[in-house]
Amino acid sequence: MNCEMNCNMNCQTETANGLLTDAVLVILTRIEEQNLQILSRLSLKADRKYLSVEEAAERLGRSTWTIRQLCNGSKIQAVKGEDGCWRIPADEVSKLEEGGVPRLQRR
Repeated sequence: MNCEMNCNMNCQTETANGLLTDAVLVILTRIEEQNLQILSRLSLKADRKYLSVEEAAERLGRSTWTIRQLCNGSKIQAVKGEDGCWRIPADEVSKLEEGGVPRLQRR
């Protein structure tokens, strides 16, 4: 191989590596932005004082129906919003995670 041909191959390799590096940086920047959005959403949820029935059910490993029945039976501390949906205090859900979820009484 002559020197000119070798130089052209090295230049092409450097250009390809440069493009690859740029593409990787773009992807990493997007990932970082997405991570920041996720962290922001998580911190907003952590700061909330009340959880929806769906959120409480997910955290407690129970169905939404069960959580609603426990709210209806005053087995879980909760308040009804103006929209008629139960709101469960975050600290109540934390207590239930630690101490267990009450059982529903069978009829």
